[in-house]
Amino acid sequence: MFSAAVPSPAFSSFKARAEAVSAEVHHFPTRAEALAFILQFLRDEGGADNPGCYAVWADSTPAKSALAGAPRPFLDGLMKSELAASLAG
Repeated sequence: MFSAAVPSPAFSSFKARAEAVSAEVHHFPTRAEALAFILQFLRDEGGADNPGCYAVWADSTPAKSALAGAPRPFLDGLMKSELAASLAG
């Protein structure tokens, strides 16, 4: 795990490659901060108010999360229905 102050070399490399193709990359020290950012981003985009706009919540592949020492899936333990309801329009 790496801190927000000093991202790992792997993260720095990923970010540089992603930004080279105009992707936006964010790094958060906690899962809660990342989730709050995502929810606010979706609210700001106003997708709930636009027909045909959707957000999809998907879990990580269970096989990957089962590896020893692997971080748990981002949405592990969160109720996707509650997330969807918090953004309903």
